[in-house]
Amino acid sequence: MKYWTWAILFLISINNYSACSLSWDQRTYTQKLIKDQSTQKVSLKIRKNSIDEMCSDISIKSEAVSTARDLVKELVKIPFNIYLDSARAKDLPFNGEQNLNSELLNLKSRGQGFVELFIKLNDRMLSAFLLAGIYQYTERLTLYSNGKRLDSINLQFSLEVPTEINLKLLRKGSNTSVGESLRFNKMIEGESVDLDVKMISNIGHSLWIESENSGYLNHEGLGEKIKYKVFVNGETLGDLSSSKQRILSTSNKSSEKGDKLGLKFQINQSIDKLPAGEYMDVIRLNIQSEM
Repeated sequence: MKYWTWAILFLISINNYSACSLSWDQRTYTQKLIKDQSTQKVSLKIRKNSIDEMCSDISIKSEAVSTARDLVKELVKIPFNIYLDSARAKDLPFNGEQNLNSELLNLKSRGQGFVELFIKLNDRMLSAFLLAGIYQYTERLTLYSNGKRLDSINLQFSLEVPTEINLKLLRKGSNTSVGESLRFNKMIEGESVDLDVKMISNIGHSLWIESENSGYLNHEGLGEKIKYKVFVNGETLGDLSSSKQRILSTSNKSSEKGDKLGLKFQINQSIDKLPAGEYMDVIRLNIQSEM
């Protein structure tokens, strides 16, 4: 006797809503911060693909590399903090979870919503004399539901401190400007005139000097010349026969109040047989940033 067995296969399709499907809209978020604005907002988009009941006890956790939030360039740091509420002075903790249910109430069963974070920069540092350049910081924020890790996003912040560079010509040993001209008291060999060059720069810089008459004082009408020497901080530079000479180069920024460099110009020849009149040269000083 033969037996036949019939098997009936039922295919049942079930939508699996047993887990919370919640994710950041992108893997990396980049924001350029503004130096003159101490509090700034960041809006992060969240996508939701599961029903409300599946997503509960939603929180985020910071996975920062260090224990302090600092925008960094070389050894210079600009502290800042991240808040969930711009009116509240409470940090988003590094080692704990900050409940975000209130931020996610506007999400529909499926859809998208936003989490707003507020960046608070240190006012004292913003007004300080900072090294010019780009300061950077990266932090990872992870989404959790019921203690289960769902998704992470990298937050990359940058702040540009613009170059600040300034040059002033001062009377020797004072903060008084020399004005537009320097005059020798006596037109005799060895007579000198001194000044201070004050430099304020938040970046490495070079100082160049140039003589319009290649290191000579020229008579206003007769073409006669008087040679002079130049001293930089007491050391002889020599004449200015070349078109342009660099007299300072540093990779460091100046002090906040500025650095001074002394210049002396000294008549370097006898003028007994030269005709009377005005003798003049034009000296140009140029300060340049060194990146």
